[in-house]
Amino acid sequence: MPPSSQFVDLYDLADQVEPATERQLELSPLYQALKSSKIRYTRWESIGIGGMKEVFRVQDQQMERLVALARPKKGFQPERYDAFLREAHITARLDHPNIIKLFDMGIDEQERPYFTMEFKRGQSLRAILKSLKTNKEDSPSYSRTRLLTIFVRVCEAVSYAHSRHVLHLDLKPENIQVGPFGEVQVCDWGMGEIEHGESEEHLSEALLDPDLYGGQLDPAIKGTPGYMAPEQENPMAPKTPQNDIFALGCILYELVTLRTPSHRDKTPPISPALAAIVSKACAQKPLERYESVEELLDDVNLHLTGRSPKVEQAGFFREARLFYRRNKISSLVALGSCIVLLGAGLWFTQQLRVSYKAKTAALAQSKLALNSARREKQEADLARKNAEEALMKYQQEREFSSLLIDRQSESVLDGTLLLIDNLVMHEAVSLTALDNAMEEMDKVLATNPPANERLWTLKAYTLFMQQRFAETEPFYQIREGDQSDLRNLAREFAPKLGENGLLPVDDFLDLLTRLAKNDDDVPPKRDRSPFMEKLVIYDSLRRNNQEETARIIEHLLRISNKYWTTGLWDYDLEENALTVQGDHLYTFYRPRVPHRNSAYPNLCLLRLLHPKSLTLKTKNLRGYKQLTGLDLQKLDIRQGPQAPLTPLLGMKSLQELVVEEGQFTAEELGVLPDSVRIIEVKPATGIVP
Repeated sequence: MPPSSQFVDLYDLADQVEPATERQLELSPLYQALKSSKIRYTRWESIGIGGMKEVFRVQDQQMERLVALARPKKGFQPERYDAFLREAHITARLDHPNIIKLFDMGIDEQERPYFTMEFKRGQSLRAILKSLKTNKEDSPSYSRTRLLTIFVRVCEAVSYAHSRHVLHLDLKPENIQVGPFGEVQVCDWGMGEIEHGESEEHLSEALLDPDLYGGQLDPAIKGTPGYMAPEQENPMAPKTPQNDIFALGCILYELVTLRTPSHRDKTPPISPALAAIVSKACAQKPLERYESVEELLDDVNLHLTGRSPKVEQAGFFREARLFYRRNKISSLVALGSCIVLLGAGLWFTQQLRVSYKAKTAALAQSKLALNSARREKQEADLARKNAEEALMKYQQEREFSSLLIDRQSESVLDGTLLLIDNLVMHEAVSLTALDNAMEEMDKVLATNPPANERLWTLKAYTLFMQQRFAETEPFYQIREGDQSDLRNLAREFAPKLGENGLLPVDDFLDLLTRLAKNDDDVPPKRDRSPFMEKLVIYDSLRRNNQEETARIIEHLLRISNKYWTTGLWDYDLEENALTVQGDHLYTFYRPRVPHRNSAYPNLCLLRLLHPKSLTLKTKNLRGYKQLTGLDLQKLDIRQGPQAPLTPLLGMKSLQELVVEEGQFTAEELGVLPDSVRIIEVKPATGIVP
């Protein structure tokens, strides 16, 4: 009902009572209407009639909401009103998410008792099972897992009721309601009883759902055939939690088989785990069933999580299958690794056997060869002399051919190599100069030099560095050289290029990782770390996104420092400030930079960000030579290594150096020029003295 119409009803009711002053109506018309109203429940609509009561959907004028109102049927004897009210009292003391709450109770103008409760919409579990059995196209989708989840909610409600010493005694799909958003509620506790020997203080909750009453409201009826435990047929037998556990087992059976419990003895094809749970819950003798609903609930939850329930007593192979299902990927990886290791072992053994046979055969033949060696010596000497003369003639022809080729290509080859390698020394080299070198290479390659000319491979190498992957293939087809790994990567990454001609940052990081992996794993091993640095430098010259460049440099440094996995990397673009922290951070160079006899000077990768401020928080850095190439204005090394400061002399722009008091001696600090302001901070306080 729309809120506007509710307010209109209040105004209408206000008109029916004694008139208030105009001032009162003006200030609080709703309050005056509520104060003067004598009728609380309106818009009565019958929604269910049972053996003892009738249920209506009514409008609560005070609370402005729809509620369900139950009252005894007409003709119900007043001496039986206490049975009706006792059910209401039990419901009012219950508090559980899966049980409807009681709102109000009282006596109407005809002196009949009534009580109200929340009005719930949804459908019964019986309606859901019926739609699944008929396979209606418009029926909702309910997988076995979803049905078992509903069953878990039912068990939780019943378990709570048992903890409050209340038994339901009429559990069945008709008395379980599923809401449109997955809410599950156990309904119709009218047949419920309190366990013998318990006082009123131990009452638990009991749910009355007006939509699902049907004809089971007569408290004399204690169970429904098919879901009723065998001992319930004797009205004098004491009622126990095992009565409800039997009914829960029947409901579980119907959920997983879509067959009524009367077919339970025929053992339909369900999983061994569920079959064991149903068998124990529905045992003929109460002592053979689960001791509590909690035990039944634990077994169902174990099944839902892919484990064997306790009642199943699964064997080794059953547990192994369940473990495989829970850890399928890990198991496949482990199995694959075992197969690979076994295959490698068999291959190695076979190679040893073949090698042994080959050596044995070679030893036997060597004895025969030794006897004929003397006879063939003279022939061999003559053949060697002829071979030497032929080799000399071949070398002269080759040198002559190489001279013709080098006249065309050698200057371009050496010049391009020098230009590319100069990117490592100084990234400010003009990109136009590199483009001009590419044009010179094209002019030479247009003359179709021999396929073994390195210029073909250099052309592809340079195109790869420029991320022009698709253009490398024609040159690799002529001469691949030692770049088979680059050729494969070019084919893979060519479709990933963005509109700006560069790889998206995540794909570029993946390319660096693959190059580093090839360097480690692919035989023969190739040191691609210089090429990785050239890729990053060239990319930084063209990528107009400083934050993405910072991510790329961080990724390359983590490759260089493979154990630096949890360290801090914080780059402030606005302040142009960088903070680097973490154990196992040893170098700011590319991977495997030689410390001696390097063909090119080693420069700090951080220079590509052009930071003005650097905070260094690592004791593991291999000295301050690692900062070579930076153009810093401020350097904070309070948590840096205890190493000589001499390498900082090359940092001409340095204006401020922050150290910890006592970290360096006066002599060590004295090597720095007077233009550098040295700030000494007290340890652990951050206070400048």
